[in-house]
Amino acid sequence: MFEAILINDSRGAVPIVLDMGVDLTKGKVYPMSNVSSNCVDSFAFNGDITLDSGSIHRISGYTRPDEQYAFLVKRVYKEDENETDPVLKTWGRYDSDAGVDPWHKSDTRLFNWLFNKVEENDTYQNCQAEKLKFAWRLRAFQPFRSKKFVGKISLHKSLKDKDNDRETALKPTKAFALMFPEIPHGDLIKIYDQYMKEFVVRDFTVCIGETKADFALAYSHTQAASENVGHSCEHKSMSNSCMRYKINPESHEPYQFKGFPHHPAEAYASGDFKIFYTKDDIGQIGSRCVVYIDGDQYLAGPTYGTTEQSIQMIEDALTVASNDNWRYAERDDWIGARLLRIDYKDCFVAPYLDTYPQAMTATCCGKHLKIDSCGEVDASDYSGLLSPDGCRNQCYECECRVHEDEVRYSEHTGHTYCDDCFYDNHFFCNHIHEDCHDSEGVNVYSMGTWGRDFDRYHQSIICDGDAVLCGDNEYWMSGDCIYSEYDKEWINPDMTDDYFMSDDNGGWYPIDQRAELSDGSEISIDEAKEKGYVLNNETNTWNEGDDT
Repeated sequence: MFEAILINDSRGAVPIVLDMGVDLTKGKVYPMSNVSSNCVDSFAFNGDITLDSGSIHRISGYTRPDEQYAFLVKRVYKEDENETDPVLKTWGRYDSDAGVDPWHKSDTRLFNWLFNKVEENDTYQNCQAEKLKFAWRLRAFQPFRSKKFVGKISLHKSLKDKDNDRETALKPTKAFALMFPEIPHGDLIKIYDQYMKEFVVRDFTVCIGETKADFALAYSHTQAASENVGHSCEHKSMSNSCMRYKINPESHEPYQFKGFPHHPAEAYASGDFKIFYTKDDIGQIGSRCVVYIDGDQYLAGPTYGTTEQSIQMIEDALTVASNDNWRYAERDDWIGARLLRIDYKDCFVAPYLDTYPQAMTATCCGKHLKIDSCGEVDASDYSGLLSPDGCRNQCYECECRVHEDEVRYSEHTGHTYCDDCFYDNHFFCNHIHEDCHDSEGVNVYSMGTWGRDFDRYHQSIICDGDAVLCGDNEYWMSGDCIYSEYDKEWINPDMTDDYFMSDDNGGWYPIDQRAELSDGSEISIDEAKEKGYVLNNETNTWNEGDDT
């Protein structure tokens, strides 16, 4: 919802058809309805308010103080203290006045199916006495099957997200838990499995390859939606694989291997290994397994999968391809197997080895890396770059090795970090255009198109005068604030309800210092006294001359 606060009652700002004291009161908050943004200025909004006289009038306002506008517009998000449903209380207002259409369903099939599953759950029956509104939760969150992030469910996590048209894609179980936290986790897992069977087509095809392209595809192509795969030494969830990343990721995808000339898994294409993998009907990868071919015997590494079905299909294919002469590799079974040598940045592009020993030796021919228990190349590294001599920089936090071109050094701590760990405790400041440690930062608020927002800056932004400390102990961008000479404090947009602007000198004063004159204008009490005005206790206005 929006509110309009009359902060500027000058005749040039107040609509000419409205009268102060009759239709409007300075400093008063007017709830707005039928709000729309101004097509010319994104900080301006139009909306209907109920005047003091009782009639409806459409006004224009601005989201920051502006001399051309009488009204300061605020987008307000308030918890309804009378709301009995805790999830909806946190989410925000969900009625038509808040823009929530009770008949709209972003994904009708998912909406109806999910409501039926929740209604069947014992928790739903037990919660009816507590007046929990599961159906209204679905109307508020508006879950739908994401097209951009296949296998995930997108929703509006709050009314603010809905107003900003911000959708969050979550794994189905997390989405269910967000909307229905009362349902036990075990029951949510059952609902998830039923969801996968209902909505996700499982039509897998087994593929076998041995080229670089085959290995890269099986490892880094888009994965099929995951079910709950039982974890063991032989079966692992593909969504947890450290080698699943792409070398040319999209902006929203992990970038661990970005810029590599080859995917680390391509090193398996030496002729000693085959890759068994499954694809669904739209080409997404369901499972994969690297197999060392030792004569007639197939020695398989762990099978990574998105479903138990796809894992079983690979094991069935191994049985057929090997004439039932295969097994999962044990320690030392892969010793002597060769991987391709791919040089890059004084290192080797190669995968983390799932079997022991996790070490390799560069062969004299310069073409291969051979698995060797005494090898000098450590293959337990998840980074995709293996050092030939262990001389790479090490991250202070996670202890992974980092190439010298990618290492991050903190002048604040004196340590080196990988990119991920560095930004756990550092941030980039758009004021000084440098990386800074968290202890050097300060949150600074500003007014954006949709109201209040904040960013983190280096504390020098305060010394430079671009940010100021306001009376409520929050830092704001100075351009969004007004200085009060009376109490020597900066006033941010959240504080304007407690202040007024003098019609005499244009200064800002606390509300308790307001003196209303008999002609309807407002000045400070000190100004009134200086000009010889006295307070009329009966009318609570200040008049010229002696007190009456």
